[in-house]
Order: sequence, then structure tokens, then C-alpha cells
Amino acid sequence: MGFFGWIAISVALALVVGALRAGAQIQPREYKPNVVQALPPTPTPVPTRTPTHAPAYWDAARTVTKNALNSWIASADVRGKVKGTAWFVDGEWLVNTHYDMKGAIHDGLRQAGAPEDAANAFAAEVTEGWKTWIRGYKTTNPAAFPLFAAFPGSTAPPTPALVPSHRLRLGISTADRAMGTDLAGKIKGRLPNQSADGPAIDAFASWLSGRFQAWYGDAYLKDLSGSGPVPSFAPPYVPGGPVDGTLTGHVGSPAQF
Repeated sequence: MGFFGWIAISVALALVVGALRAGAQIQPREYKPNVVQALPPTPTPVPTRTPTHAPAYWDAARTVTKNALNSWIASADVRGKVKGTAWFVDGEWLVNTHYDMKGAIHDGLRQAGAPEDAANAFAAEVTEGWKTWIRGYKTTNPAAFPLFAAFPGSTAPPTPALVPSHRLRLGISTADRAMGTDLAGKIKGRLPNQSADGPAIDAFASWLSGRFQAWYGDAYLKDLSGSGPVPSFAPPYVPGGPVDGTLTGHVGSPAQF
């Protein structure tokens, strides 16, 4: 073999050895699954309060108010005056001492999620509106107790009125203002920073005014009874006389709020 033959063999051996060394350094490729990176959740936008987006507690206000008024009516006591055959009732005598309407409305709204200022304003003005029409209410029946014109004794016992029931016959304008248009303005006046609730308050006042008109159109005083002393009684010379006493009764209606 000549000189150039040995050179060729040497070059070939060098290439083989280099290839073997390079192969020994090749590492297997690590398999990595194709993972899709999750995007961060998109935050839920907070709705902007607008005149058409009132809080849910205004929806509950109707139920809360309806329940409170029905409870007040169911437990209301009527007090009036008896003068001879007649009885008289006015707002100062149409009373109820058994039921806390303001507290019931306030607590009901708070349970429905209303903030304290809204619950206070709402409860105070609805209750005041109710008291306003009561204070302005007056009615009478001049011939309710025929026997009381000259009762033969010192004191007349509880005696049913000749007609034991009496329609309310309210003054519509006064009652409507107290339980309608005036009510909405007064609630808004207590909540100057919640102007977005204005349409909801207007809608509530309109509903309450309508319900109030339907109720008092059928409402009446019932279970009317009179009793009391006979101031002129002085036997044997004055064996009797007109009764000067008290009327009692309740409030009734075939319809509720």
C-alpha cells in the first residue's frame, strides 16, 4: 500500500471516531405536552346605577308596606265620643296602640337589603302619611243611640249602636296627598344622595295611592258600641238624662291592601 493509501485510511478512521463521539453526546428530547395557558377571568362589570336600575329592596317595599298596613288595620281600635243619641269620631280618637307600623316597615326593608338611611326614611314617611289622613278624619252619626237621649240610670252599659257599622267616607284629596304625591316627595327629600331611586319611589307612591283608594272605598267602622255616665242623673228628682260617654269599635274592610 502506498503513502497516499495510508493517508486515506487515517482520514476515514478519524471521521468514524468523530461521528461516534458526537453520537454519544446526543441526549433524547424531553417530551412536553402542548399546554394552553389559561387566560385570567374577566371581571364582572359592576352595573352603573341609573334611573332604571333601582335596587331590589324597592321591589320588596310593596310587600313590606302591604303587610304592615294590613296588620295595623286588623288590630286598630276606634275611640270616639258619645253625646246623647249621637257619636263623634275624629283623628285624635281613631287610634291604635298595639302595632308598631314604623318598626315593621323599617325591619322588613332592612331584611330585604335596604341600607339604614333608606329604611328609616321610607318607614318614617309611610307611617307619617298614614297618620296624616287619620288626623284629618272626622265623622258622626246623630241618631246612633236612641236610648241615650234620656237614659234611666247613672251609667249606660256598653250598648251596640243602632247601626253598628259606618262607612269611612274619607276626604279624598287629603288622603290621596298623604298617601300618594306628597309621600313620594317626602321620601326623596330624606334621600338626596339617591336620586337614581326617584322613578322607583314614584312608582311605589303611585301604587300605594291606588291601593289606598281601593281600600278606603270599601272600609268602614264596625262593632260600634257606646257607654258612659249620665251627668244629670240625680234621683229622685232627675231619674235619667243624656249619656256623655265613649264610643268603641274597630276598622273593617272586605278588601286588604
